[in-house]
Amino acid sequence: MPRDQLETVRDFYCRLLGLQEGARPPFSRRGYWLYGRSGTAIVHLVESARHQRPDVPTHLDHVAFRAADPRAVVERLRDAGIPFEEKRIPESGVTQLFLFDPAGVRLELNFPDSCP
Repeated sequence: MPRDQLETVRDFYCRLLGLQEGARPPFSRRGYWLYGRSGTAIVHLVESARHQRPDVPTHLDHVAFRAADPRAVVERLRDAGIPFEEKRIPESGVTQLFLFDPAGVRLELNFPDSCP
């Protein structure tokens, strides 16, 4: 992603979704590795003028994450003015939030055992 978006996207994932910036190998291009509560790097951001291969269509619809504390996440999203769609799946006890990050990637946040 362009350099001017790196910090915006990093801040989105850290501030709104609770990831933490962590160790990243010394690659030649700037970037960030963002870690979940398990201590595993789960989002890699890298500076690039163009990051999609030419003439290759993409079919990736969205990326899904397991999340916790849906009320707190909803509150942070609302406070930040980030639109989202909420779905509840009573059969599985899951609440889902669908939203877009600042780079336009569609996200699905799954909150197990959160349906009343």
